Parts: sequence; structure tokens; C-alpha cells
Amino acid sequence: MRIWEKVYLVVLVLFVLVLNLCGGFIFRTIYAGSVAASENASATVWRTIAVSMAEDLSGLKDDKALFQTYVSYYNNRNRAFELWRDDVLCYKSVSGTQVIYSSGEGKLQSDYPFPVEDRKAAEAENPDVQCMSRIVEKQGEKYVCTFGKLSGTPYTLVLYEQDTGELSAWHRYMIVFLTAELFASVLMALLLYGVMRKFLSPISRISKAAARVAAGDYSPLPAISGRDELAELAGDIDRMTGQVRRHMEDKEKESLRKQEFIDALSHELRTPLTSIRGYAQLVETARLPEEKKIEYMDYIVRESGRLEEMMKLLRQITLLNQEQVKWKEVPPARILHEIEDTLSGQPEFSGIQIQTEAGEGIIRCNPVLAEMFFMNIIRNACQACAGRENGTVEVGLWESHGIVSDNGAGMSEECKQRIFEPYYREDASRSRKRGGTGLGMYLCSRIAQVHGWRIEIESEPDRGTTVFVRF
Repeated sequence: MRIWEKVYLVVLVLFVLVLNLCGGFIFRTIYAGSVAASENASATVWRTIAVSMAEDLSGLKDDKALFQTYVSYYNNRNRAFELWRDDVLCYKSVSGTQVIYSSGEGKLQSDYPFPVEDRKAAEAENPDVQCMSRIVEKQGEKYVCTFGKLSGTPYTLVLYEQDTGELSAWHRYMIVFLTAELFASVLMALLLYGVMRKFLSPISRISKAAARVAAGDYSPLPAISGRDELAELAGDIDRMTGQVRRHMEDKEKESLRKQEFIDALSHELRTPLTSIRGYAQLVETARLPEEKKIEYMDYIVRESGRLEEMMKLLRQITLLNQEQVKWKEVPPARILHEIEDTLSGQPEFSGIQIQTEAGEGIIRCNPVLAEMFFMNIIRNACQACAGRENGTVEVGLWESHGIVSDNGAGMSEECKQRIFEPYYREDASRSRKRGGTGLGMYLCSRIAQVHGWRIEIESEPDRGTTVFVRF
């Protein structure tokens, strides 16, 4: 059973229950008020008769004539009287007439279902009450029975007043009330069903959307109008689904990049390994001039060095992906000092004029990664200036940004777009001769990504390159 159906049934049952309780309470309260009003009216008549009858009976022996007199005077079409002496019914009148019966005409019996035992028990429970009233029924008609002892006499006067229709009408009122209650319940059930379906239908849509997400479908959730909690929940689920979808897309892209990286690595390793093996076999088996052997051995050494450099960069990239980067606040001058020490010990940078400038302030970074970042860019700049007269590389480092500029060979527009792809080289043959691996700028892009840096490149063929890094 769905949640909206459970809520619907619970609310409907509560509505019917509360309607019955409230209706029953109101019905019983009004009915009790009507009964009390009838009993009070009958008791008033009884007291009026009882006061004078008690006085007359105390000094008069012909109680039948006296009873007849009072019946004739107070009788109406709905009233009857009984006069009891202790437990014996002495006289009674016929309801709505002046006809009376006495005990001398035969054994009298009351026409009303109110036994003497009940009357005497009520009088015993309330000895201080002058008269009491009860509702009795005879042949489907209701009567108000008021009874009490006449003061100073052994007589008990019982007055019966037939209900004029008010009390009997309550049976009809009850039928009307039950009919109206049934109609209200059916109407409430229909209205509540429509309202519940309208306002709780988003729960079904949210449930279906959650099931769809669980099945791997991260398509957007249909919009749910409104500003209530369900609309907010649907919005939250939609945003969560969007985040999961973007996360999955990023994972797929990352997986694709890793696969491309592995494919490129396999291709990049296959070429030098095949060449190294082939030249090594030639040197080992073929009869070659000494000059050729030296040439082949130089090639083997050069390619081996390039493979070693590639393995070193791959290890750095792997560590960068796995290790937690630790940050420090380092002055720009200290980073440049470390770079200058590294450059001075590498002969490949000889013949290139390298100019450095450091600003004030601090840079929040990982010093090792920062040095690696600028060393790769400077190495590329020096390679671009190789073979050119007055090759110059300018390096500037400040608190907000860094610049590496050269007057070398420059790059084409395609090279600028693909420079950060792993193993990409604009001129593969020339890069291999210079020992390039195609991983330096890819490593730089990963370092910049970790630090949140932004790299901008300006370059034109034969007019040099400027790499601008905004921290």
C-alpha cells in the first residue's frame, strides 16, 4: 500500500470517528436538555396539584370525589393521574379523559410500565426530594412520569404527561443525523481522495525518480511546482541527481583520459624500445664499421636516457595523483634560488641566457611541485631556443603570478591547443633528438590543477613563447 493511500485511510477513519463522537455528543446533549425541560414542566404541574391536594386529603374522607375533582380540573388530552396509598393503587384516570377507576370496582393495575418497586427504590434513594420524574414508554409513545408523596398523607400522586412529539421526534432526528453523517462521510471520502492524490502524487514521482537513480538513470527529475516540503525534496533530489550525473560524467572522462594516457604511453614506449632492441642486435651480430657502432650506441644511450626521463616523470605524475599535497608559504625569491641552483648544474642549459626576477610577498604552494612546474617550462623554453643566436629565457616570479618568456621557435595554434596533452609534441622527430618525452607540460597542467593556478600561453611561430601563470 502506498503512503498516500495509508494517509488517506487514516485521515478518513479519523474524520468519521470524530464526526460520530462530536455528533453523538451534541445529539445527546440536546436530547438531555429536551428531556430535562419536559421533566421540569411536568414537575411544576405536579407541585401545583400536590400542595392543594395534600391539604384537601388531610381533612376529607371521600378521596374519590376529591380525586375526580382534580382530574376534572387539571385534565387535558395528554395527561393521566394515579393516586396510590402505600403499595396499593386507589384511583387512576384514563389519559386524555375525565374517566377514573377506583379500587372498589376491582383490582386496579397501572397502565404504564413503571413498577411500584422502581418507584419505591427511587424514593428511597432520594428521601429529601419532593418529586422525581422519569421517561417511560407505552405502546411506542413516550410519557413523562412525575411522582412523589403528598405531604402529611400516606398517598403518592403519580402524574403521566404524554410527549407532544418533541421527545418522540428524536428518533426521526437520529435517522436524519445518521443519513447526513453517511452522506458527509462519502463526500469527505471523495474530496479527500482527490486532494490526497493531488498533493501527495509528487511522492510517487519522487519514488520513481529515486528508483531510476538506483538503476543508474541520472536523467533530470520532472519539475514539481509549489513551495512546500515535497517540492523542496524533489528539488534536492534533482540537484543530487545532477551532481551524481556530473560526477559519473567526470569519472567517465577521467577513465577515458587514463585509457588515452595508457594507450599513448604504450605507443611512446614501443618506438624507442623497438629501436633500441634493433640497434643492439645490429651491434651484437652484424659486422659494422667502428663509426656505425659508435653512432648506434649513441642512439641507444640517447633513447635509454629519454626512457629514463619518461619513467621519472611518470613516477612524479603518479605520486601527484596519490599523495596529499602539503602547502607552505614561500617567498618567490626562494623558489627562483632553487631553480637557479638546479639550472647551474645541468649542461643542457649552457649557451642560453637565463634572466630571473623575483618580487616581494609570499606564494602559498608546495615548493617541490612549484620548482618542478617552472623547471619543466624553462626546459621547454631552452629547447625552443636551442640552435638560435642570442637565445634568451626570462623568468619572473611575483606574489600573484609568474612569467616564463623566450625568443625561441614558438608554437603553432594547434600546438597551443594541445600542449597539455600527454606525449604530444609538435615536431616528434626533433623532440626525440632533444630528449623530449611529451610529458613535461602534462605534468605542469596537473600541478597547476592541484594548486588552482591558471596557465595562459601566448606564442607565434619563430617569434617566441610567453607562459603566464596566475596564482
